[in-house]
Amino acid sequence: MHLIKVRKADLMAELIKNKTTHTELYTKAFAKFSDYAIEALQAALLEAKTGRGIKLHFDLPVPHDHTAEYDRAIKMVEMSVDENLELTEPEFAQLVMDDWGWKQQFTASNSRYGVNA
Repeated sequence: MHLIKVRKADLMAELIKNKTTHTELYTKAFAKFSDYAIEALQAALLEAKTGRGIKLHFDLPVPHDHTAEYDRAIKMVEMSVDENLELTEPEFAQLVMDDWGWKQQFTASNSRYGVNA
């Protein structure tokens, strides 16, 4: 099956659910990232003040927010005049199954902070 027709309302519901989940995961991951970053910066500052060296590199991946991509998809569905929309298999994977090109990196980065989908 390469094309599927979906009801606009059903697609919208899935997009909103996926966006909400994404936002919750991103918010949790960014809060943990901020805590780790502050802790690492404070430790580096202490080391610099005591003459033990200056550390300017930190191995902390910054969580990425992809809300704008959900917003764009939602707006496209909202503006469609059709009540049924036709999706390709890749579009279905992305919009309904929440399997975006960046999803694997997003999940890996978040798991570094104990935030899992």
